[in-house]
Amino acid sequence: MQLTTSMVNTNQLLPTGKLEDKRASWFKELKGLFENETHLFFNQVLNARFKQIDELIPDLKYQSSSKKVNSTYYQKIISKECPYLPQGWHTIERQAYQLFDNWAEAWCEYLIWQIKEKYCGTSSMSGSYPKQISINEDNFTDSVIEDISNHEQQYYTLHSDTPMKLSDAVTLINLSTFVKEQQWYEMLGSIELSNAGRHFILTYNSEETTVPTIVSTVRINLYEDAKNWLYFSSFFMSPNWQLVPKRNILAQLGVTHHLLSSPLSLSASDFDTQIWPELSTKHHCCEIIRMTVSGTQNQKMFFLYLSQKRLMKQLHEKNFEIAFVVIEQPFMIKYYESLPTDAYCHISRNTLSDSGFSTYKGLWLIKNLNYELQNSDFRKYKRQTLSQLKQHHKPVLEEHHVQLSI
Repeated sequence: MQLTTSMVNTNQLLPTGKLEDKRASWFKELKGLFENETHLFFNQVLNARFKQIDELIPDLKYQSSSKKVNSTYYQKIISKECPYLPQGWHTIERQAYQLFDNWAEAWCEYLIWQIKEKYCGTSSMSGSYPKQISINEDNFTDSVIEDISNHEQQYYTLHSDTPMKLSDAVTLINLSTFVKEQQWYEMLGSIELSNAGRHFILTYNSEETTVPTIVSTVRINLYEDAKNWLYFSSFFMSPNWQLVPKRNILAQLGVTHHLLSSPLSLSASDFDTQIWPELSTKHHCCEIIRMTVSGTQNQKMFFLYLSQKRLMKQLHEKNFEIAFVVIEQPFMIKYYESLPTDAYCHISRNTLSDSGFSTYKGLWLIKNLNYELQNSDFRKYKRQTLSQLKQHHKPVLEEHHVQLSI
């Protein structure tokens, strides 16, 4: 659907007052203008501007959305009306830049505001929200929910002290971590994946709280829907991905000889396209996306360890053998590289951010990785990982490196 010019009246749209109040008033005005199509409006504007960028600067075509919206080229094109958008919308764009650093940030903040608005009249259940979260594995519960859109139980998050339905809580967490903190703006166009489908959740529980608090979430996509996996989407199949497979691990996957003989002669996208049909255990494969952890920096390290440990056990018990993943998190990558067994396989890599770390597409070999994690504890996990990081002269862990990719 394309929104039309006649649907917009931009007169006197920008409010006055404190920044937070200005933003809220602006969101309300936009919602009044576009109603249920406000999300589509944000998407349409961003896509139109990206189309301009791709035409003017072809080198940016396969770059991340964050690099595009923060580029000097983007700053130049927004000074003028966009030929692909209705007249009058440029006024709204200019107003957004008075309130936010870029259009994608405005879109993210609108979606966060929209979720919190649903619960603005709800009691925060003062006294029930956890004052602190202990680093004790026994205080955490994990589960796999088949479809979170049908799950009525409410949860706290570390991004709001108001109990929410699980679908809203997971979406809020994804927006607050991936999009707001790490600028994975690609997620905005498919944010609906965060409020439905099969999810793993890790929650903190204690005697003083009546509502569980979510500290980690993961979406699990099954093999039947592989054609829609993000792993095989155009963004993750662009020419910028460099192939780096290990032949010995590929042989364990049941891949035929012609791929093993000269895998590096293929492009990364060609390799990904060919490896899937060659797998003999497709029905035991899944895709793992949107693995989040919330909290302080020390808490995130622990939650990341525990979430992987509990998730791997769940996947193993459900007879999954291989998981397709996209990871930027160096704490995860370096841990996998420290393992003596073949528990993880790099397939390709790309530089998507200015962090100094590559983003990897790869495979979890669930049986082996589960074995390693179940026979580990947080101290051992951290020691192995830090040792690998120090060998490569990298900072231990920075704030924006605590998520599995989109």
